[in-house]
Amino acid sequence: MLKKGEEYKGFYVIDITDVKDYNCKGIYLRHKTTGLEVFHLLNDDEENLFSFCFRTPVSDSKGLPHVIEHSVLCGSEKFRLKEPFITVKSKSVQTFLNAMTYSEKTMYPGATFIEKQYFDIMDVYADSVFFPVLSETTFNQEAHRLELDDNGNLSIQGVVYNEMKGQFSNLYSCAYRNLTSSLFPGTTYEYSSGGDPLEICTMTYKDFTDFHKKYYSPENCLLYLYGNIPTEKQLDFMAEKYIPRLEEKFNLKTEKADYKAALPKVYDEIKALETFTPEAKTREAKFIAPNGIEGNIVSLGFYAGEPDMEQYLLYMLLCGSDSAPLKKRLIETKLADDCVSVFTSAANQMAFDFGLVGVKKEDGLKAKKFVLDSLKEIHDLGFTQDEIDAAIMSIDFDLREIKRNGGPFSIDILEKVMDGWNFGLHPAERLTPISSFEKVKEKLKTDKNFLTSLMEKYFIGKNYVCTIIEPSEKFLQERNAKETQFIAEKAKTTDKAALKKQLDALHEYQNSQDSPEALASIPYLKLSELPEKLPRKQAEVEKLENGISLFTDKINTNGIIYFKIFFPFDLLKPEDYIDMPLFSDSLLELGWNGKHWADCLREADKIVGDKTSSLMPCSFVETEKSLKFMQNYKDENFFDRDWLGFEMKFLEEKLPEAFDLMAEILNGLDFKDDERLTNIITENQVGAKPSLVPNGLDYCSSRAACAIKKEAAVTEILYGITQLKHLLAYKPKNTKKLLEKFKSMYKTIRDSGCIINITADENSLKKAKALLPDLISKADLKPLKPKADYTKEDYLKLVYKRSDSGFDVIKTDTQVGYAVSVFECGKPLAKKTGAMDLLLSWITEHTFWEKLRTVHGCYGAHATIVNLSNIAALTTYRDPNPKESFELFIDCLKEAAAGSLSREDIECAALSFYSQYATPNAPSVHGAVALKRVLRGVTQEQIDDYIKYVLELNAADLKEAAETLVAASQNGTKAMLCSKETKTKGNILKID
Repeated sequence: MLKKGEEYKGFYVIDITDVKDYNCKGIYLRHKTTGLEVFHLLNDDEENLFSFCFRTPVSDSKGLPHVIEHSVLCGSEKFRLKEPFITVKSKSVQTFLNAMTYSEKTMYPGATFIEKQYFDIMDVYADSVFFPVLSETTFNQEAHRLELDDNGNLSIQGVVYNEMKGQFSNLYSCAYRNLTSSLFPGTTYEYSSGGDPLEICTMTYKDFTDFHKKYYSPENCLLYLYGNIPTEKQLDFMAEKYIPRLEEKFNLKTEKADYKAALPKVYDEIKALETFTPEAKTREAKFIAPNGIEGNIVSLGFYAGEPDMEQYLLYMLLCGSDSAPLKKRLIETKLADDCVSVFTSAANQMAFDFGLVGVKKEDGLKAKKFVLDSLKEIHDLGFTQDEIDAAIMSIDFDLREIKRNGGPFSIDILEKVMDGWNFGLHPAERLTPISSFEKVKEKLKTDKNFLTSLMEKYFIGKNYVCTIIEPSEKFLQERNAKETQFIAEKAKTTDKAALKKQLDALHEYQNSQDSPEALASIPYLKLSELPEKLPRKQAEVEKLENGISLFTDKINTNGIIYFKIFFPFDLLKPEDYIDMPLFSDSLLELGWNGKHWADCLREADKIVGDKTSSLMPCSFVETEKSLKFMQNYKDENFFDRDWLGFEMKFLEEKLPEAFDLMAEILNGLDFKDDERLTNIITENQVGAKPSLVPNGLDYCSSRAACAIKKEAAVTEILYGITQLKHLLAYKPKNTKKLLEKFKSMYKTIRDSGCIINITADENSLKKAKALLPDLISKADLKPLKPKADYTKEDYLKLVYKRSDSGFDVIKTDTQVGYAVSVFECGKPLAKKTGAMDLLLSWITEHTFWEKLRTVHGCYGAHATIVNLSNIAALTTYRDPNPKESFELFIDCLKEAAAGSLSREDIECAALSFYSQYATPNAPSVHGAVALKRVLRGVTQEQIDDYIKYVLELNAADLKEAAETLVAASQNGTKAMLCSKETKTKGNILKID
């Protein structure tokens, strides 16, 4: 074990810290000559993660760090491939692989639970960030270039360029960026590090290479490590493979005078861009943004200084739930349709931001005054003990829960590490949230004026920044006009013949194949080296004494119990399905037992970490084995149902109170507060239209598939364009009538019986099961009734503007789009379907990547078998020309059918496929997957068999799969989201 003050392979151990809040040992080191810093959180987690992090602030919105993030992974000294990132992704078992650009930093993380694979991935990433090729070809591909179409018309293309056009078509993405910009002017946070498309196209190749030279040095690199691989072993890797090369490249041969310094070194120029001192005055900033809502967004931002848990407590007290005093006031005011509350970090500072959404232009001053008056009123009244207890419970729960927010929990910890390390603080500086909050709770006990003083410290009489954002059709119109003007100016000095020659060379490169020698530079795991069995994800089923089915998943949950009761809603008439999303959203928000909704939420927040009601359609996966599995439970009626779930997650010590609360809610739900329902409808409507572009892939997917199967039709009704149109049609004058309908629907659903689901550790599960009889009695829970026999056609009749054209087109204000094609093929979980699944996985990471992302310019393109079904889906994401993508889909399938994969190709594709099933889940998600599989008739044995089929496939199997996919795709249905100006045939769906 390393010791503080020692040296190992040129690395000096600056500090060793017990990071008790995360059960880790924090080892902080610096290399003597290169200045490379390392922080290893050593623990017993087998899922190891590394991340090469660089401080990369900006002073403009050209998007240099974002383009560099994409480009360093497009070939390096050791790995002379076109795109080592996608190659390593397609040849490895990894649980997380990404590159991420922030306002002040860029991070390159990778994770896996296989040690050999870990160092292979780290090798590719290290070489990529420090020794990239950064060719002009890569710059033209990833940043921007002029493109010529078949008619000689010019356009601007580029992967990052098109990605950011998508971001700048999103109202709330623009609003958040404007908010940060107004709060921190003169710093990196004023600008878009991802890039504003209107500025990206001004970036030069020299800008590009200079940025890498400036910031991607070992002295500016912070290497984060997490997991159980010994620190020495990881330092051995860096010392052997990279330190000598870094010393040579950067001419770093002598020891740095300050290599023993206790804190990180940050360049002065970086400090200047990342440091902000608030002005001693109140300011106002105005912006326009993409259209999507009626009225403006008016928000007030208050500076809070360096982060601490006092601020977090204060934010949760004010806005932690809809019943929190400020949030409740913002929700109920007639000045707006919705509200916004943000607790954000920038420049090593926190800021509170509170505001209103949908404010009439003439009411801007009233909105600002309302926020200020509300804060003053809350200060004068003080917080009730219930409000304090609810906020404390929320924070305690949040600090204990193990989460995976799009990646391993170690990524969440990395974010906290970088919140200090990036700004010159000790990397463990921000890793004491639990112990820090315990100190805050002590202050609460000993200082009766503590919260009043916090309100005065941050809000009362303090300066603020008022940000006014006006959604307008002019926003995209003006941007389109500027882009057109830029292209016109470029056209004056562009030799089209020379440009065509340049583009031909680029496209030839993009369509070329890496040499076998280059591909061999990235090793891959042999299939024989994979773990024999995957972790079990199948809930245990038992019938309780009263006939109710209990589903349990016993795993480590860190003392948290995830408890759910599901009622089927498929005994409702199909026409009632259209109201189920609003019904579900409002169920726990209307109050119970005659109490005001805010009092109910506050009482619940003192007991549980979270409570939700949600919808979960569960179609049966029909196979020979699933039908046999069904026979084991043939009288229990839980297969192939549509569920309404009531979920609570709470600490084990709150178990009796939580069960009592669940019974009280189920027995006493009220359907009387029409004013509250009106607020909920208005909030949902405000968020609906702006959701169209960022969630365009989901809308297109549900629309394209809705005619294929009953469950797809149900998905379109609950979540698709059909639901969006219905949501926008709700009228406040009808809420009383709607509440009566909800009351009737709830009675039908309650009378349909239920199932119970618990995810917990062994001790907590035992305690919960012991208390179940009492809960079942108090809540009057009953076994399930059989389902109704409604057909696909019964639901299809409800689909908005249904057509037999097979091609739906969603038109809206946007600069990018989405394309989706779906079709049936094979049988679920069969060997031949597995062959198609594997081939589509390979196509995603090869043909789609090359033709749709690299050449065509989409930010993303994907091909897959959907969710253990027999439906294939081909999709694009942030697509500059979705209309053209459908033909490219077919070209890619035909190319696969015409070729033949090598044994190495097949094995590498199998590794990537295996990763999908091997990636760990957070406890809550693990429990949900384990339950849903059983409800769909899928056992762990079937999953294991399916993976076994895939791992044994050969070239002939995949050849047959390709031919099947080509044939099946001819009968597919399509959907596209595009701009209003796109000329196209099809069933046009306008969202006005």
